[in-house]
Amino acid sequence: MKIEVKTLPDFDEWLDSLDRSPEVRVLARISRLREDAYLGDHKRFEGLLELRFDNGLRIYALEHAPNLYLLLGGGKRGQTRDIEKAKALAEDLRKKLGR
Repeated sequence: MKIEVKTLPDFDEWLDSLDRSPEVRVLARISRLREDAYLGDHKRFEGLLELRFDNGLRIYALEHAPNLYLLLGGGKRGQTRDIEKAKALAEDLRKKLGR
């Protein structure tokens, strides 16, 4: 089973800001998502997914089958702020998707 992974500009900007090592880890995770629909360590809450990495990185995503929208990335330090922003991005995206 494959998932169509789509990214929002906020996610793309965050990914571009990462150093090479964390960027490689994030890209590998996205590849596993696309190929195997493997979420790995994650948490579901309030209609969102939080994909967690052992180094503290987080990716916030919205499932809208068959797509997974990567909304935003961040770290453990800014988690509260990132979650609020991800909720707002998800709400806007849901309106655009008609749901």
